[in-house]
Amino acid sequence: MRKVLFLAVLTTMVLSCGQNKKSDNATKKMDEAPAKVEKKVEEQAMPSKVLSSEFSWVGSKLTEDHTGTLKAIELSYEIQEGMFTKGEFVLDMNSIACTDIKDAKSNADLVGHLKNEDFFHAEKFPKAFFTFESVEKKENHYVAKGKLTIKGITIDEEIVFTKEGDEKAPEAIVGQLDFDRTKFGITYKSKNFFKSLGDKFIKDIIVIQGKFRISK
Repeated sequence: MRKVLFLAVLTTMVLSCGQNKKSDNATKKMDEAPAKVEKKVEEQAMPSKVLSSEFSWVGSKLTEDHTGTLKAIELSYEIQEGMFTKGEFVLDMNSIACTDIKDAKSNADLVGHLKNEDFFHAEKFPKAFFTFESVEKKENHYVAKGKLTIKGITIDEEIVFTKEGDEKAPEAIVGQLDFDRTKFGITYKSKNFFKSLGDKFIKDIIVIQGKFRISK
């Protein structure tokens, strides 16, 4: 009889301890429930729309400059926190026009020469590209570092540009690219390749300027 009573008491104690342990564990799990982690949503780079664009060029001799225009086939870029992150400009080399020569025949002769094999060979290479994936902010301007492709040759180049309007949401971008034409195989009347030209040479540096308005 005493053995039966002892076993009953022991069983009751074990069950009671088990229930208390489960209750303690449940309380502990509730206390240790992980807190909600708030994720910071970073601003994503967003593509922007170009509303209008203007491109011009300058080529120089020793005593005079020639100026003209170019048309863009495509302009695409992304902005993050008011800063350009990447982009691409595609220019139509068949759209080259001259704006400084008033005589129609002389104007047509120059444009035809710029489009032929001596210069941009627009029939074979109708597009020029500038692609960038890096922009550095300077004191009062920006520098887009990328690759310029002309006549199938790609060279590292830089565009220097400024913003018009609000810094975070500019209304327009104004930029300039100065490139050495001889690096793209355009050596016509370059004094670095033809030493006997005297003062009849054409300067190696060609300047392309661009301005385009963008949506906010």
